[in-house]
This record gives sequence, C-alpha cells and structure tokens, in this order.
Amino acid sequence: MIRLTTSLRGRTLLRVAVGTLVSHLLGLVIYLAANASSISQTREQNVVDQLATLTKVFERLPQDRREEIANDLTIERKGFRLHLSDKSDVDPMLAPQTDTTAVRRMLSLALGGEIDEQVLADYRLLPAEQRDFTSDVDELNRAIFVNRVAQWFRFRETLTIAVQLSDGVWMNARIRAPPFPLFFSTGLLLSLSLTVIVVFSITARAINRPLAGLARFGEAAEALGLDIENAPPLDESGPLEIRQVARAFNGMRDRVQSLIDDRTRMLAAMSHDFRTPLTRLRLRVEFFPDSPERSKMLRDIADMEEMVSVTLRFINDGVADEHREAIDFVSLLSDLSIDLETELPEFELQGVRSVRVTCAPVSIRRAFTNLINNAKQYGHSAEIAVSLAPSEVFVDIRDHGPGVPESERENVFQPFYRLEPSRSRESGGSGLGLAIARSVIRAHGGDITLHDAPGGGLLARVQLPRV
Repeated sequence: MIRLTTSLRGRTLLRVAVGTLVSHLLGLVIYLAANASSISQTREQNVVDQLATLTKVFERLPQDRREEIANDLTIERKGFRLHLSDKSDVDPMLAPQTDTTAVRRMLSLALGGEIDEQVLADYRLLPAEQRDFTSDVDELNRAIFVNRVAQWFRFRETLTIAVQLSDGVWMNARIRAPPFPLFFSTGLLLSLSLTVIVVFSITARAINRPLAGLARFGEAAEALGLDIENAPPLDESGPLEIRQVARAFNGMRDRVQSLIDDRTRMLAAMSHDFRTPLTRLRLRVEFFPDSPERSKMLRDIADMEEMVSVTLRFINDGVADEHREAIDFVSLLSDLSIDLETELPEFELQGVRSVRVTCAPVSIRRAFTNLINNAKQYGHSAEIAVSLAPSEVFVDIRDHGPGVPESERENVFQPFYRLEPSRSRESGGSGLGLAIARSVIRAHGGDITLHDAPGGGLLARVQLPRV
C-alpha cells in the first residue's frame, strides 16, 4: 500500500495528482472567463426558444387551463418558475431594458414581431423577488453571493421575462441558471478523474525504476554494514544518474575495504613483530637470579604477551571469512550455558517452537562467551533470558555486581578500555572482551546495550535479527 505522506513514491504521486487537478481547473476557469459572453448568449438563446414555444402554447389554451399548466411546468428545484398575472413582474421603470435588448430582440423575432412593450426582461436580483423565490435565509444569502460571483464572471444568474399575451395577461417566467454547475458537471468530474488516473499511472510507472535503484542502494548499504568483505558490488545499470551514483558507491566500498585491509595488516604485523622482542626479553630475564624484581618483570612480560595474543584474536575475529548458516539459537545458548557452567537460559518464546538465526556460529559463540564470562567475573553470576519480537530475538544477560555507571557504558565497548585501573590478568584481562562481542553482534545486524538491572547489577541486552 502506498504511503502518501511518508514514502517518496506516495509524495510524488500526490503532488502530481494535485498539480494536475489545479492546472485542469485553472485552465477551465480561464476558458470560461474568456468565453463567458458566448456561453451566456447560448443560454439566452435556449431560454428564448423555450419561452417562445410556451407563449404560442398559452395563446391557444383556454384561460381556465392556463394556470394549471403553468403550475405543472414550474420546477422550483431546477430554477424555473412560471405563473400568469394581470401585471408584469418586470417594472420597465426600475429595470434598465437596454441591458436586456438582445434577449428581448431574440424573443420578439421568435414570436414574429418587433421589440415593444409586450416583451420585458430583467437581470437584476431584487430582494422582494428573491424572497418570493425562496423563504430560506441561508439560501437567500447563498443566492446573493452566487449572483455576485456570476456577475464577476459575466454570467447572469437570474433572468425574469414577462410576455404579454394577446388577451392582456402577462406570462411571467423566472429562470435561475447558476454558473457553478458549469464547473461541477458530470462531464467535468469524469474528465478530471480520467486525467488524474492516466497521469497517476504514467507517473507511477515512470518513477518505479528510479525508486527501484534507491531500494538497491539501501540493500547494498545494509549488506556493506553487515559484512563488508562479502558484500557484492552494486549493479551499475539504469538511467545515467543511477549509474553514476552506483559507480560512486562501489568506489567508496572499494576504498573502505582497502583502508580496513591496510589497518588490519598493519596491526597484525605490529602485534606479530612484538613477539620477537618479548621472547628475547623473557629469555634474558630467565638468566637473572631469583628476586622480587625478576618476578615482576616476568609478570609484565606475560601481560604484554597476553595483550598481543588478544589483539591478534580481535583482528582475526574481525576479518575471518566464516561461513554463515541458519542455526537453532535455543540449542546454541543452551549448549553454551552448559559449557560455561551457568544456569540454563529462561526462554519466553510465545509458542514458537524453533528460533533460527543466520550467523557465523563460532563468532556468535565467542561473543556470548565473552558476555557471560564478563558477567561471571565482575558480577559473580550470569542469568540469561531470551525473548522474541516479530523479527528479532533478545538475549538479556544479567549479573549481580556493582554495575557500570551510565557515563561509562559506551566507553567499556572500546578496545583496551577497562574500568579497573589495573591491567593485570588477575583483575580482569586487557579489556577486549566487550569490544569483540559488540563487533561480532553488529556484524550480524544486531547490537549490544547496557542497562541497570532491576534490584541492582548490570543487564547486557543483545538484539539479533531472526529468520
């Protein structure tokens, strides 16, 4: 379903439709304003022909039938009223007959005579006459407003014509023809609807291909963020602008990949090269006589070797080309809990029998191993709870330790950052466990956040997309 206010396709189609309607209506208004005189003359001619026919009919009718026929012909809702009277509804002293010369001439010619006092007409809308025509005050105000608009467009709304029959009786006819039906006729609505449908369809088809290109960009960017090494290049096809953007995107992808490869190779080389001098230092210290200073030096060398080993593992975890597959996530966490000697996870699966996650199994196990070990080391326990969302799985790992201050919760994910000032292995390692865990989880399209656990302690929440 097209979202008219939020999607690019919906907004484009909505604006095109509104623009088409506005241009169509403006063109109609300009046409009517330019041809108002011709339209008025055509309407007057139709009125004259009808009244000429009615006059001839009433001349032949007996007087006792005339009133009945006049009432039958009166249709108030269509703006036509006909009645017979001993006097004319048009006062030639108040109504300027020069304004109705054309109507009077056409009617006189249709009756076979000349313009004289037997044919009177008036275009003015007199208050007294209007009250006779309708008793509704709101309708009166509306009619006066419409009449003013009609005069601005040079359309005459109400036409009163009085024709004196041969026996002296006046046949008074009042015709209302508002200009608005010209704007809102069935033909106009049909024309507008067809125009909007055609333009809507053509525009929708025209923008489908560019929008498909944008969708490809989104998918390519998502794949690049999840697995930059295996993300395929963007297809450089389509219109010229789409090809240019795709070419720029692929160039950016290649440059980012090159920068990451260079950085990784440099760090790996540095970490590897550190082993040689560390080994020489250890050999030299081994020849020192036993003393407290010798023991401290050996511990420092061991810590440095551990840091180098952890750094190499961190680099390898980031670049390892591990095959991804859909695995049973419940079994993975259960087996991991048994291996790490923690309580089995608490699952809230909402009736779902199988929870499958597409991942690199070894990397995911390492990430959760780091999180669980971190909870056991600093919080003295690890409680695991698993819950589901429509397209995601959440894993909460809780401990009962002192927690992490809110201002430090992002810092602890930085490599080599530790809240414990010491970097000795006895107090907690080198500070890469959480960095490795977040790197792996984010590479799978998820994330890790830290929160205060109810009742104290720290809660690490892992979110992963599920199949």
